Amino acid sequence: MLKNNPIFMECVKDGGGIVSVVTSSQSYGHVANTWNKYLIIDDDKILMPCFGFRKTEKNLKDNSYTEVIIGSDKVQGKMGMGTGFLLTGKSEILKDGQDF
Repeated sequence: MLKNNPIFMECVKDGGGIVSVVTSSQSYGHVANTWNKYLIIDDDKILMPCFGFRKTEKNLKDNSYTEVIIGSDKVQGKMGMGTGFLLTGKSEILKDGQDF
């Protein structure tokens, strides 16, 4: 489904855009960042390395709801320079298995 959106895929392929991962727990919210060049898009899920995302991992144990913001200033948006996407859903940190 994500692969069916050409603007999204162009934004991800840019390589220099930022990805922000937002999580929260009862104690605090947290934002961790990476680059879109590290994302692997697989139909209805996004895989990304998350080394050092310690607070993100702690938050996901309490609350799997996640917001992911993906942006690129290289892809023309509808209302100006650049474009971005806000994705919402559930996340988990994998430590083994096929997707790991």
